[in-house]
Amino acid sequence: MIDNNYTVLGLPSSAGENQPTREGYVIPSEGLAQVFLRQFQSKWDEATAYDQYLKEVLSEIRTHNPAVSTELLSSQLQIQESEVKRILSLDEPASQSTGKQALVK
Repeated sequence: MIDNNYTVLGLPSSAGENQPTREGYVIPSEGLAQVFLRQFQSKWDEATAYDQYLKEVLSEIRTHNPAVSTELLSSQLQIQESEVKRILSLDEPASQSTGKQALVK
């Protein structure tokens, strides 16, 4: 969004990691800019701590497949297996941790 009047959307040319933005659109609409601003701000305000977010994702996966290995989780999520094990071993909610965790924003 630019100056609350324009929204700029950038799209990668193909799906995947590290794809550059090849196409962009400028939408001159104050109303649409406000919608995007409100949506972004509400999501930003709801930011979840990294540990908490990953623990929730891993827990949901394990709900559907309790026998899934940490090796498979690591491979599929592209996260080191030691990190998967660390997160799965957390007993307390990440929000009660030392506060050193990055937020997912």
